[in-house]
Amino acid sequence: MRYYTESDTLFVRGSFRAASTGINGGIRSVSTLLNHTLRPDCDAADAGKVLEIVAAGAGIGGDYFGLLTTVPASQACVLQYDFITV
Repeated sequence: MRYYTESDTLFVRGSFRAASTGINGGIRSVSTLLNHTLRPDCDAADAGKVLEIVAAGAGIGGDYFGLLTTVPASQACVLQYDFITV
Protein backbone atom coordinates (compact mmCIF):
# COMPACT_ATOMS: atom_id res chain seq x y z
CA MET A 1 0.00 0.00 0.00
CA ARG A 2 1.16 3.52 -0.72
CA TYR A 3 -0.58 6.84 -0.35
CA TYR A 4 0.01 10.36 -1.57
CA THR A 5 -1.80 13.62 -2.18
CA GLU A 6 -2.09 15.34 -5.51
CA SER A 7 -3.71 18.74 -5.65
CA ASP A 8 -7.02 18.30 -3.76
CA THR A 9 -7.05 14.50 -3.62
CA LEU A 10 -5.70 11.81 -1.30
CA PHE A 11 -4.89 8.59 -3.18
CA VAL A 12 -4.40 5.25 -1.43
CA ARG A 13 -3.06 2.69 -3.93
CA GLY A 14 -2.74 -1.06 -3.55
CA SER A 15 -4.84 -4.18 -3.87
CA PHE A 16 -7.81 -3.91 -1.52
CA ARG A 17 -10.95 -5.76 -0.61
CA ALA A 18 -12.83 -2.66 0.45
CA ALA A 19 -16.21 -1.45 1.65
CA SER A 20 -17.56 1.97 0.72
CA THR A 21 -20.78 3.87 1.29
CA GLY A 22 -19.74 6.45 -1.31
CA ILE A 23 -20.89 6.81 -4.91
CA ASN A 24 -20.81 3.39 -6.65
CA GLY A 25 -19.95 1.90 -3.25
CA GLY A 26 -20.40 -1.60 -1.95
CA ILE A 27 -17.90 -4.35 -1.18
CA ARG A 28 -15.41 -5.34 -3.87
CA SER A 29 -11.75 -5.48 -4.82
CA VAL A 30 -10.26 -2.16 -5.96
CA SER A 31 -6.78 -0.82 -6.68
CA THR A 32 -7.40 2.73 -5.45
CA LEU A 33 -9.22 4.58 -2.71
CA LEU A 34 -9.51 8.31 -3.24
CA ASN A 35 -10.80 11.16 -1.13
CA HIS A 36 -11.30 14.36 -3.09
CA THR A 37 -11.80 17.82 -1.62
CA LEU A 38 -14.75 19.69 -3.12
CA ARG A 39 -15.00 23.44 -3.30
CA PRO A 40 -17.71 24.72 -0.95
CA ASP A 41 -19.70 26.05 -3.93
CA CYS A 42 -19.69 22.71 -5.80
CA ASP A 43 -23.10 21.20 -6.58
CA ALA A 44 -23.47 17.81 -4.87
CA ALA A 45 -25.45 16.58 -7.89
CA ASP A 46 -22.16 16.62 -9.84
CA ALA A 47 -20.35 14.42 -7.29
CA GLY A 48 -20.20 11.29 -9.45
CA LYS A 49 -18.87 13.23 -12.41
CA VAL A 50 -16.26 14.94 -10.22
CA LEU A 51 -14.94 11.55 -9.06
CA GLU A 52 -14.87 10.23 -12.64
CA ILE A 53 -12.81 13.24 -13.77
CA VAL A 54 -10.37 12.93 -10.86
CA ALA A 55 -9.91 9.18 -11.47
CA ALA A 56 -9.48 9.62 -15.23
CA GLY A 57 -6.96 12.43 -14.69
CA ALA A 58 -4.92 10.10 -12.48
CA GLY A 59 -5.15 7.28 -15.04
CA ILE A 60 -7.12 5.02 -12.69
CA GLY A 61 -10.18 4.25 -14.76
CA GLY A 62 -13.13 2.72 -12.90
CA ASP A 63 -11.20 0.51 -10.45
CA TYR A 64 -11.62 2.71 -7.35
CA PHE A 65 -13.79 3.74 -4.45
CA GLY A 66 -14.12 7.49 -4.04
CA LEU A 67 -15.37 9.81 -1.35
CA LEU A 68 -15.86 13.56 -1.35
CA THR A 69 -15.14 15.99 1.47
CA THR A 70 -14.75 19.71 2.10
CA VAL A 71 -11.72 19.11 4.35
CA PRO A 72 -8.41 19.86 2.57
CA ALA A 73 -6.54 16.70 1.48
CA SER A 74 -3.42 18.05 3.19
CA GLN A 75 -5.17 17.49 6.55
CA ALA A 76 -5.89 13.80 5.91
CA CYS A 77 -4.65 11.06 8.22
CA VAL A 78 -4.06 7.47 7.12
CA LEU A 79 -3.79 4.79 9.82
CA GLN A 80 -2.89 1.17 9.18
CA TYR A 81 -3.24 -1.46 11.90
CA ASP A 82 -2.54 -5.06 10.95
CA PHE A 83 -4.70 -5.62 7.85
CA ILE A 84 -7.10 -2.70 8.38
CA THR A 85 -6.47 0.76 6.90
CA VAL A 86 -8.60 3.80 7.74
